[in-house]
Order: sequence, then C-alpha cells, then structure tokens
Amino acid sequence: MNVIADLKTKMTKDDMYVQYSSGHGYGGGLAIGIEYNDLRDQILSMSAQEIIVFNMSCESGSMIDSFDEKRAIWQDWLKKGRTLFLMSSSQSGENSQTGPGTDPQEPNGPDGSAGSAFGHSLWKALIGHADGFVDGVKDGFISLDEIVQFTIWKTKQVGGHTPVVAGSYQPGLIMNKVPSKEYLKSLLETGDISYEEFDELTNY
Repeated sequence: MNVIADLKTKMTKDDMYVQYSSGHGYGGGLAIGIEYNDLRDQILSMSAQEIIVFNMSCESGSMIDSFDEKRAIWQDWLKKGRTLFLMSSSQSGENSQTGPGTDPQEPNGPDGSAGSAFGHSLWKALIGHADGFVDGVKDGFISLDEIVQFTIWKTKQVGGHTPVVAGSYQPGLIMNKVPSKEYLKSLLETGDISYEEFDELTNY
C-alpha cells in the first residue's frame, strides 16, 4: 500500500500505470499483500490517464467483483478519455494453476520457468504470440484485445481456468511492439540474449 501511495504522488494525467500482481489469493484479496477493496480504492483514485491491472492468484475474479461494486465511478472513463483495464487469472471461487513446468518452446529452460498458467500465457502474448491472433493480421503491434483473446485461450489450454476481464477501455489500445528480427539479431550478436531466447522470440 505504501508503494502505491508513493507512486500516486508522482503520477500525472498523462501517465500510463501498469500493474502485474502475483501470489496466493482468496476471495478478499492476495493472501500476503492487499485486500481487493483497498486495491480498488487506491486504483480508482489515481490520476493516470491509462490504468492497466493484471492479477494472478486463486479466486482473483473477486478483484473484478470488487471493482464492479463501484462501476458508477469508472464505467464512463473511456468517454472521458481515460482507460481502466482489469484482467484476473481466474473467476471468483476458481483456483489458478501453475504453468507446464518448462516452456515447451524452450525445453532446456529451468524447471518452473513457465511460471503460472496465466503469467506464462500473458508473457507469451506480450512477446508476440498474440500478434494477429484476433484477425490473422500480424502488424508488429500487440493490442489489448489481442492480449485478452490470446491470454484467455492459452490460460484455458494450459491451466484449465478462465481469466476475467472488465473495465472501460479501447480494445485497440497498443500495449507492446514486437521487436524486429534485425533488432533481435543485434542482441544475439552482443550476447544480450541467448540462441534459445532468439528462437523463442522469432518463432511465434
């Protein structure tokens, strides 16, 4: 809570705030961390123009339920030029699962490198696998809608549970640019990424 409060003092209306929370959870919040009602109130009092929140925990759909209780505050944000995007790893009362141990596309990675089913799927989405997932057109940019559709599909495939989305946002909002192969080759040549990482980032 102190970290969020400190960030709020530095925010402006031109900022984008992106949060990824991960941990054990229950219906009221993260088991070690913050209750969803407190998180909601802190988020809704932020001045940032765009607020993006991802939450990985069991029963994390309860975070969505908490925000829905104050829907009147944020439901018109998009019309006012603001963004609120919320994505939880599972529905209310549903457990979130671990990932496949190691990434099947990086079989030599350490055990546990795939993380949670949701975190693994979201990471895959952001590094390029979501590009073109919605309409088949790969343009090198990752939109919120592509992140949503890919992450839900992949999480259900890997973990068997269903992420939940809510908010007032433009689905076409660009969240990431897929690095070009030329740029990745330069990182490979300087040793900033390994051959395995290069293959992962170019074979999506």
